Amino acid sequence: MSEKTPVTGQTPKKKINWMQWVAIPIYLLVGGLFGVLMIQTMDSASLNGASNLQVMLIWLVLMVSIFVLFFLEIVLHEAGHLIFGLLTGYRFVSFRVGSLILIKNEQGLRVRKLRIGGTAGQCLMDPPPMVDGKMPYVLYNLGGCIVNLITAALCFGLSFAAEEGTLVHTLLIMATVIGLAFALMNGLPLPGEIANDGRNALDLGKNPEALWAFRTQMVLNRLSSEGLRLKDMPEEHFRWPEKENRSNAMIAGIAVLCTNRLLDEHRFEECAARIDEMLADDLSKLPGMYRKLLVNDRIYLYLLGGETETARQLMDKEQLQFIKVMKGQPPIHRTEYAYALLAEQDGEKAEKLLAAFGKMAKAYPHEQEIASERELIALAQERAR
Repeated sequence: MSEKTPVTGQTPKKKINWMQWVAIPIYLLVGGLFGVLMIQTMDSASLNGASNLQVMLIWLVLMVSIFVLFFLEIVLHEAGHLIFGLLTGYRFVSFRVGSLILIKNEQGLRVRKLRIGGTAGQCLMDPPPMVDGKMPYVLYNLGGCIVNLITAALCFGLSFAAEEGTLVHTLLIMATVIGLAFALMNGLPLPGEIANDGRNALDLGKNPEALWAFRTQMVLNRLSSEGLRLKDMPEEHFRWPEKENRSNAMIAGIAVLCTNRLLDEHRFEECAARIDEMLADDLSKLPGMYRKLLVNDRIYLYLLGGETETARQLMDKEQLQFIKVMKGQPPIHRTEYAYALLAEQDGEKAEKLLAAFGKMAKAYPHEQEIASERELIALAQERAR
């Protein structure tokens, strides 16, 4: 018998994650090609009189180089967004690689820590104003893919100047393949848990409301970097989208931000109603990451309202896996703490989670978000008492 969600009563439809099905063969092809290249390079070195130790050193250099090349392609990809953003009128706000983020705020440039599961990096900028409902978006969104393709072409061209079978030739071919893989994974407009660059560029061209939502999210991110809480930002940015538009990832993002603002304002009943409205949408259309973020907040609201059994039903294996992936996000820490305190009634676990929240908060780039989450944590503690 299929399970139904406690919020909507619907039987969830399993979405096909096309990004996953594309990624698997790409990774297999890249891994297989790298294996062949490494064997050929070591065989060539051995035939040219290299000792066993030298062959092993070549293998070690190639293994380390794979990780270095992947890291460099991430940096180049995000640099592509930055370069093409600046060329089309955007202004710098933040640049993240892994969990390290360089962010511009009122104090200038600061290095902080921010981990977002499912993403290796991110370059966020302040967009130019809209003119007649239009603004540049293609080059900013596809800038990372363009730079990956340029570097792949450059490395491929240089490979002809190196002797086949040598370490330099192999490294250049590896760089070519990784660059192409990055361009494909980010440029092919396939749906997934998190919309990629190609998907965003395509969706923004289809719906004027999506373009407004894209710009609004970028503006809200800039206001956040300046220290404003959601509840203090202009209300004009929080326009509740119509149901038929919420299958668009950008527009769904605005809906999530609307519920986040209600939560920050402690308008809990209204927030719960909005979340339930979104979770009642066609589950096959609502972007997966947003659905799980909404469920995360709904669990907290159920706990705050004393409905611990309903909260337990929502905290299923899928949601627990999402929490594991999204560790480092304040709302995830807050709900996990409230769940341990109110549903599991495990004081020792709750204290450990609270300590982990405090550790995360010290390096988190947005202090006002931490202040908001501390208030919500305090309300959970009051509920426990």
